Amino acid sequence: MLFLCPRHRRKLIARPRTELLDLWLHWMHEAALCSAMDEGRRAVSFSGCGFDLMCALAARPGVHQKTVTTKLSLSAIYAARQLGAMQEADKAALVLSTAFSRLGMCLGDEAQAGWSRECMSVLLDERRQEAFFSRYLNIPLAPPGEARAVLPRRLH
Repeated sequence: MLFLCPRHRRKLIARPRTELLDLWLHWMHEAALCSAMDEGRRAVSFSGCGFDLMCALAARPGVHQKTVTTKLSLSAIYAARQLGAMQEADKAALVLSTAFSRLGMCLGDEAQAGWSRECMSVLLDERRQEAFFSRYLNIPLAPPGEARAVLPRRLH
């Protein structure tokens, strides 16, 4: 499942890392705003694009992996919660599975393995997700079942 089209993904990933991290934060705030306004479809679009962006950035050499791993996990949780609330459990599971797979790639690196395991643990335990959000991203995480919109295929 892709949220960004391949052309925009290529254009975005060529930008500087700090610009991508700022864009991710902007998209996550937009997702929270959309969710608060009962626009679950748009919330999925924004958080899903943030997730795609962090997946692509994680593959780039020379990035601070803990930062990217944290942001990847946050956006995966947010998108999956919104999808689950919209009765799109298969798509929510796909997002979490993709995040889990991406985090698993870091397990071979001793310096990153501990934090990757922690993020994987949070992905699996819904009870820990709110505290994770409170600590690393100060936006509300809607409880499952709150969104009421239809899933988009892409942001544009």
